[in-house]
Amino acid sequence: MPMNGNFTKEIQYRKIAERIRETIVRNRLKPGTPLLSTRKLAGECGISIKTAQNAIAFLAAEGTVYRVGGSGTFVGPRPRSERLLRIGCTLRPISENRNEKLNVLLNYPADQAVEHLRRHNCEIRYLPTEIYHRTEDISSYLTGLDGILLSGASVSLDECFQLNDLKIPCVVFQSDVPVDYPVSQVVPDHLTGLRKIFRLSRRRYGGFLSICGDFPNGFARRDAFRKVALEFGYPSEAVKEITLDSSQSNAYSLGRRLANLCHGKLIFSCSDCFTADLIRALDAAGKQFGRDYEIIGYDNSEGVGFRPFPEPIITSVFSDNVKCAVLAAKLLLEKIRDPDSTITIIRVPTELAIRKTALQWKGDFL
Repeated sequence: MPMNGNFTKEIQYRKIAERIRETIVRNRLKPGTPLLSTRKLAGECGISIKTAQNAIAFLAAEGTVYRVGGSGTFVGPRPRSERLLRIGCTLRPISENRNEKLNVLLNYPADQAVEHLRRHNCEIRYLPTEIYHRTEDISSYLTGLDGILLSGASVSLDECFQLNDLKIPCVVFQSDVPVDYPVSQVVPDHLTGLRKIFRLSRRRYGGFLSICGDFPNGFARRDAFRKVALEFGYPSEAVKEITLDSSQSNAYSLGRRLANLCHGKLIFSCSDCFTADLIRALDAAGKQFGRDYEIIGYDNSEGVGFRPFPEPIITSVFSDNVKCAVLAAKLLLEKIRDPDSTITIIRVPTELAIRKTALQWKGDFL
């Protein structure tokens, strides 16, 4: 008996499927035309919702109709812009002891890019970071993919030679420097935010201390700061550049050494990964921002939830990291669905968040 019952149910949903198919043909319904919901279909045909769902699933499997989550069922075939896309993603590795600051600045925006892709009918396949540095063929990793979303925070872009020979679109984000590969990219425009510093400052600084980490994004920000300082009439020797590398213990010890150099100067910290440590070190040495020096960070980590102090105090240049990440996802979908031979570089203007550590002029300090 159970076998006969199942057989009867299969015949029933196939009959409903055939009825829908005939309706589409008879009425010459165009692709994209909305159809009845499963609930309304069940009511109209006098069947269970489960049978209606099976009928729609059967038609969707053969391409006669297609479904869009939260929107309904439509006459097929699915438009190319709405077909399921398979995206390879290489993002910053997540470890159990990952740095909280980098989590705020890098992982969350990348997660938002992936969520955007998923909401737009994309299936995600995570690709290992090491494949881009290999010299042998990597086509087996890319089989079936429509495009690649690559975080510059996950790999050393200087050595991603495989990007030269990709046969599918690729968009790079979370890198401050345009790469020399035939891939599209979303990058921050450092100059817009940095120029605001000099336009808003009411008098000339006695010089600058530019502190950057030993990584490409830090160098890009350092170089942009020097360029803008020169634009506003400061001599090259007014900008002293210091690189934090593995030979130096940490930003705090550097800050202690800067105590005798910072008076009357603006310190530009190229990453908020060490801005707070510099402030603490200078405070421990008896130096106060506003009275003895000013300091401007980069990333605005306080603005996205990181709290190195009881309240946000760091004036900071920043790029909207979530906006950049989602723009990268959108650009990738555009390159896949409307392919051409061009390479697109989107430059997103940086902004300036003004807080207590700089540009809060009070009388004649500095």
